Amino acid sequence: MNERLEQCVKQNKWEIEKLEKSVAEYKKNLAEELRKAADRIEKAEAALYQPEMSSINSYIELIENAQTDLIAAYQHRTTLKYIFGK
Repeated sequence: MNERLEQCVKQNKWEIEKLEKSVAEYKKNLAEELRKAADRIEKAEAALYQPEMSSINSYIELIENAQTDLIAAYQHRTTLKYIFGK
C-alpha cells in the first residue's frame, strides 16, 4: 500500500510540475501578445499624425494586427482562467 501511495505522490508531483510549466508559458505568451499589441497601437497612433494616405493604410493594418494580438492574448488569459478555475 505504501508503494502505491508513493507512486501516486510522484505522479501528482509530475502533474503539478507540468501544470506549473504550462502556466508559466501561458503567462509569458500573454505578456508577449500584450506587448506586441501595445507596440502596434503606438505605431498606429504615430501613423495617424502623418498626412500621407499610405500612413492611413499603415494605421489600419497596424490596428488590425494589434486586434489579432489582443485576441491571442485573450485566448491565453482564458486558458489561464480555466486552469485556475476562475
